[in-house]
Amino acid sequence: MPSRLLTATITALASLAALPGIAHADSLTLSTSPDPAEDRPVTVSANGLSATDSRLYVVVRNAGGTPCGATYRSDVGGDDILYGYAVQGARQAITTTTFRDPGDYLLCGWLQDGYSATSATATTSLLVSVRENAASAVLNLPVKTSAAKPLSWSANVTTELDRRLYVAARPAQHPGDSGACGQSYASKVGSFSDLAYGAGVEGTQIVADVLRPSSLDDHTLYLVCAWVQEGFDDPVAEAQTAAFVQVGTPAACARAQAADRKALAAQRRAQARLRHAHGGARKRARRHVQAASGRRAQTLAARRAACGS
Repeated sequence: MPSRLLTATITALASLAALPGIAHADSLTLSTSPDPAEDRPVTVSANGLSATDSRLYVVVRNAGGTPCGATYRSDVGGDDILYGYAVQGARQAITTTTFRDPGDYLLCGWLQDGYSATSATATTSLLVSVRENAASAVLNLPVKTSAAKPLSWSANVTTELDRRLYVAARPAQHPGDSGACGQSYASKVGSFSDLAYGAGVEGTQIVADVLRPSSLDDHTLYLVCAWVQEGFDDPVAEAQTAAFVQVGTPAACARAQAADRKALAAQRRAQARLRHAHGGARKRARRHVQAASGRRAQTLAARRAACGS
C-alpha cells in the first residue's frame, strides 16, 4: 500500500471508567465521522474494552483485497492509523485521517498484548466508502456569433475543494456530438485550442474570458468542453460539461447560398436574353429560361433545407 494513501494525526486518547467488580470480555469497535470525502479530514474512533493491559492497533487499506489478519503482526499491507496505544478498562482513541482518493477502504483493528502477540483478545473491521469531491460546471456562451466579433464566454463552477478548470474548443464533427470531450481534459479527442488551462477554483466561482475577433474560423460549428479536476492528467474529471457555438453561417448553408445566388443570376440572364430575342432565337431563349428556372428551383430548395429558410 503506497504511503500516500492517507495521512493520520492522533488528536485524543480518552479514558472511560469501567464498572468495578464486573468481568467483561474484551471488545473493540470502529467508527468514522459522517460523509467521508476525499482530501478532507475524516475522524476515526476506536472504542476498546480490555480486562488486562492491552495494546490497540488500527490500519487501513483499499478494500477488495486481503481481509484483516488474525493479529496486527500477521496482517498484510495497510497503513497505520493507531499503533500500540494502551487500553485497560474502557478507552476511546480518536484520530483524524485523510483519504487521498475516493473509493472503498477497509479498516482493521486489534486489541492484543503487544506488537508480536500471536493472538488478539478482540478484533474488528469497518468498510468505509469515501466519496468523490462534489463539483459541477456550466458553460455560458452564445449559440451563434460572428467571426468578426469578440466572443465572450464564462463557466459557473462549484467545488468543495481546490481544483483546476480546463476549457477547450475544437470544430465539431456534427451538431450535438460532444463525445470528443472524453472523460477528462487528458482524454479529449482531436485538436483542441485551450480557452482556460488549469484555472484555480474553489467554492462557487465564475471564470470568464473574451476571445478576440477572428480567433475562431468562420462558417464553423465549435464544440466547447469544460472539465473540473485535480490536475491536467486525471483520467476522469470530477465534473464536465459541453456547449456548441456556431461561428458565422454554417458551412453547408454558406455553400447552398452561393449555389443559389449563382443559379439566380443564370436565371435572370436567361430571362434578359428572352426579352431581347426574336424569331427562332426566341424559341431557344425560352428553353434556356425553363432550364435555368428548373436549376434555380433546385438550388432554392437546397438552400432552404441547409439554412432553414
